[in-house]
Amino acid sequence: MERPALVRILIVDDNQTTIEHVTRLIEFEESFEVIGSVRDGRAGVEQARAAMPDIVLMDINMPGIDGIEACRQIGVASPSSRVLMMSVQHDNAYLKQAMNAGARGFVFKPFSYDELVNAIQKVHAAEATPAELAARAGVLQLEDIGEEEEAAEIIIDRGILVTVQGVKGGVGTSSIAANIALALAKRKDTQVLLLEANLLFGDLDALLNLQPEYRLVEVLERFDPEDRELVRKLATKHDSGMFFIPAPSKPELAELVQLDRMLMFLLVLRDMYDYVVVDLGSKVDLLSQRINQMADRVVVTLTPDIIAIKNAYYILNSPEMRVFSSGKLICVLNKFSDRGESTKEQLESAINHTINWVIPQNPDMKDAANLGRPIMATSPRSRIGRVLSAIADQVPDQERLLAEMQLAIAVKTPSVQVADAKLARFDWRPKSRSLVQIGRKGCGRFVPGFIRNRRKKSSPQPAE
Repeated sequence: MERPALVRILIVDDNQTTIEHVTRLIEFEESFEVIGSVRDGRAGVEQARAAMPDIVLMDINMPGIDGIEACRQIGVASPSSRVLMMSVQHDNAYLKQAMNAGARGFVFKPFSYDELVNAIQKVHAAEATPAELAARAGVLQLEDIGEEEEAAEIIIDRGILVTVQGVKGGVGTSSIAANIALALAKRKDTQVLLLEANLLFGDLDALLNLQPEYRLVEVLERFDPEDRELVRKLATKHDSGMFFIPAPSKPELAELVQLDRMLMFLLVLRDMYDYVVVDLGSKVDLLSQRINQMADRVVVTLTPDIIAIKNAYYILNSPEMRVFSSGKLICVLNKFSDRGESTKEQLESAINHTINWVIPQNPDMKDAANLGRPIMATSPRSRIGRVLSAIADQVPDQERLLAEMQLAIAVKTPSVQVADAKLARFDWRPKSRSLVQIGRKGCGRFVPGFIRNRRKKSSPQPAE
């Protein structure tokens, strides 16, 4: 009789005595195996990314990254791992924060052998949540494919998911998302859905000059995974043939959008439509991270101003973004002027990332937004229209995405590159002196050196 697989456990606790005690308890259970232990949350994220344990026993109070933040990062770095929180504090606030971060269970110290074993078994046996399914869906699990299997046996029977993430408000995220969706809708025999996940301040209905009867909150309330025809009826149809689901009508309704239900909804939408384009706005939270991980392409938009450059540096160099392959992440510089103080190359140096596409500064984009007539609907052959079309061309169809996966398997390299462990210890502050003005306070300290130097040269010199 074949022996069942062991439950692989990682222990994360800043108290060495607790680690030794928990390890001794686990050793009494033949079906459990301790694969490692670390003493801080940052190292826990690194170890989980590298070892992919079944269970992470996580202390909630630790220096540096605490257990709650580490739990949130493990949900991105190792979607198959389930976190069981440990704490001496019987506080409902901690419990709520831990569950919101993705923890699957809670055990209070000091605990007995039976309490610990029962908690681990319960968490391990629990059904996968929509959040886990969604996170796993965004990663090509090459380890599940035998060496002798042909890559051609992979089948993609779902739509392509594209997200558009802004680094701050006013960088044109919604406009770019709408135009990408319209460009994709022009492809032959394709069905496209544009979903507005900018929950606080959605404005795509105005940009598209639509008056939807149902918005995201109402759609999610009525959503039934088995009744897909109802979903089509609740979506608003644009003149182009594209379907659209707008954000809630009021910011206070955003809290009604539940993470698990939203991710399950996206899984169903990918089965219904050829392309799903999601406008994430500029908020970076657990919801946007999970959706970005599901996505086949992530479009990050920024503008050439100081705040956008600072935010772009943080976002593009975060561990959540750095695990994406270069083909998955598309960086778009919007509202760029050739007469500005900086060049594209200088901005790339400032954000430490390649800029894939540049949309020139042009009043046509603003006019199109005010009139509710996007560029791709009225002037697709214009200068800006051609750039937007080129960005949409980077979104693959099923055949091209299959080829990418086959190539990744052929060279034995995952399509989603795993970041080096050092990235988990990433210091958010720019290292280069050219990116930081020493001694400056506020946002001015993020002004790239090349901009600062130009300003010095152009400033009037005092009279002798």
